[in-house]
Amino acid sequence: MVSLRHILAGAALLAGCNASFDSIEKSSERADSSYYAVAEESVEQVMPQEEIWQEAVPQEQILPQEEPLIEAQIIAEPVVEPPFVAEPDRALVSQRVVINIPEYRLWLYNTYSDGNTEVDYEITIGVGRGYLYAPCPRGSYCTPPFSPIGEGWLHAKIPGIRIQYHKGPKEGQVVKWNSGFDEDGNFRREKIDYQNVMRGITTRVNVMQPNGRTELMHNYALHTTYDEFTVGMPSSGGCARVKKQEMLELFNRIAPETSKGVIPERIEIEFLYDVVQLDENNMLRLHANIYGRNIDWLDEIRHDMADRGFSCTLDESALEYRINEQDAEFHRVQQEIREIYTRDATENYVSRELKARLHAQWNLREFCLE
Repeated sequence: MVSLRHILAGAALLAGCNASFDSIEKSSERADSSYYAVAEESVEQVMPQEEIWQEAVPQEQILPQEEPLIEAQIIAEPVVEPPFVAEPDRALVSQRVVINIPEYRLWLYNTYSDGNTEVDYEITIGVGRGYLYAPCPRGSYCTPPFSPIGEGWLHAKIPGIRIQYHKGPKEGQVVKWNSGFDEDGNFRREKIDYQNVMRGITTRVNVMQPNGRTELMHNYALHTTYDEFTVGMPSSGGCARVKKQEMLELFNRIAPETSKGVIPERIEIEFLYDVVQLDENNMLRLHANIYGRNIDWLDEIRHDMADRGFSCTLDESALEYRINEQDAEFHRVQQEIREIYTRDATENYVSRELKARLHAQWNLREFCLE
């Protein structure tokens, strides 16, 4: 069992989250680009600078009142107001995090003392790169390139989570600079601000194995990335990559009473792999099958139709033909991303437009016969 002391101070690498070796500090004398693959989740603790954020509340301004003109005196029975009873504050009872891997989306749900559950925060993330580097035969189970599919809980909040070199002459050293693109395609070399920017939330996830058994894994975290252009695509070694400002926000919203260390109250997390979604407006949204799982697209659509209470006789031949065309397009897009993302860090920007092609949307009514 890993103790909190090892979580907060240990330099051991979390094998589940290898950063892009093309995105971290490089030198011209390297012999092989794989020297600069790094583990993103070493959890050595850096105490953040204490800061207090307080929203300025303007003082209430009392405006002068003019005496009203009284045209006639009206005598009425006095009105006795009932005593004022303050409404109790709505308390936060529990939280839950849900991630849909092929949608690259994370939701934080809050449940309150009045019984209501609401989406408190929703963001786009980066997920495990899967077959982006073709690290193992398609269809086999590999770790770390895939994000886990399963359920578990959030374990600890770690301000100042470290990035270390995974291979090469600097193996084990902390990465100080990041060379890569922002989400708009601007290349920049930035010094990594561990104290004020880098944040991580570790997890414990029961991952389904090919033999049907589950294995509790500690290799995955939600964490800050300086390569913000990699959010919205398969890019990490399995962890959920979050943009800098959004991770600061998420870090503060999750277990708000805990600033660092083990989260005392259990907060569940679920990693889904849902490639088909049907909304209340009958819009069908498909996501690229980035992990090459065995997907029956039509069966997934029928299942969502039943959940939504959407009734129509589908032209399944036309729908299947359209799905096959779209699936082939998804494969072409993944090949394009693979070709770009494996270039040198100065040339591996993946545009928003290309990432958007990992998804498709149709109106399901187009495929109804009646």
